[in-house]
Amino acid sequence: MKDSELNGTGIGFRMEHADEVLLQNPNIPWFEILIDNYMSENAPLSVIDKLAENYPISFHGVGLSIGSIEPVDYHYLAKLCELKDRWQPKLISDHFAWTHTANHRFHELLPVVLDVKNMNYLSDKICRVQDFMGEQILMENASTYIEAPAEMNEWEFINQICSASGCGLLLDINNIHVNAFNHGFDATEYIEGIDLSNVKEIHIAGYEDRGNYYFDSHSQPVAKEVWDSFARVLGEIPEIPTLLEWDNDLPELNVLINEVEKAEKIRCLVTSPSTPKLIAI
Repeated sequence: MKDSELNGTGIGFRMEHADEVLLQNPNIPWFEILIDNYMSENAPLSVIDKLAENYPISFHGVGLSIGSIEPVDYHYLAKLCELKDRWQPKLISDHFAWTHTANHRFHELLPVVLDVKNMNYLSDKICRVQDFMGEQILMENASTYIEAPAEMNEWEFINQICSASGCGLLLDINNIHVNAFNHGFDATEYIEGIDLSNVKEIHIAGYEDRGNYYFDSHSQPVAKEVWDSFARVLGEIPEIPTLLEWDNDLPELNVLINEVEKAEKIRCLVTSPSTPKLIAI
């Protein structure tokens, strides 16, 4: 895989912040683009043209639907390649999930069956996608609210697919904690089980505590338990680029920058030989 050329902690680009970002060029290392928002005929491509002139960018998608029974959508990939050629993203990612069938699209990332048959199926589809794209893609562990049938742990499933397909992992630490609470497993065991050599990017975000479940709303500051796990992961892979997600109840840009600064403070602390692995924020 090419050098990602992404450093530090970036944020997701949102049109609500477009004027401020494009006019003031704030000190943000890089931006992630929700690429499915720019595949329609009337998408504001000129805005991303300007953004890409000043910042490195990554593509993050929800339309690959790698877990669907449908074959690889080469029409979708062709459009993705068209935008890739236009904006030269440093990383391209999607999710270990499915979002549509031939006749229906869901507004949710739906879970995949965690068994050997599906592991081989997804590995083959990811290989086909990477062959068409001409580069490695990253796949993200998704947050889920229902459990699909499983004969192995999710981290084992992901490790095997990364090994078989050569894809990279976008490790979403917030999603691990959301799923750990919702499905009753230990987030630390998940992180210890993941092969961190596959991780090429990290996501952090804030969830909503709805009492009997966590909702992956991307509408809150990052939770302390997520910061703690983030510090633990960075202690092992400190140079991995990180993305702060905040999609709903979007605050002023300076609020996001403050969260970015927290992430970079942790990165600096964990690279200090005298700093314990677990850092309180």
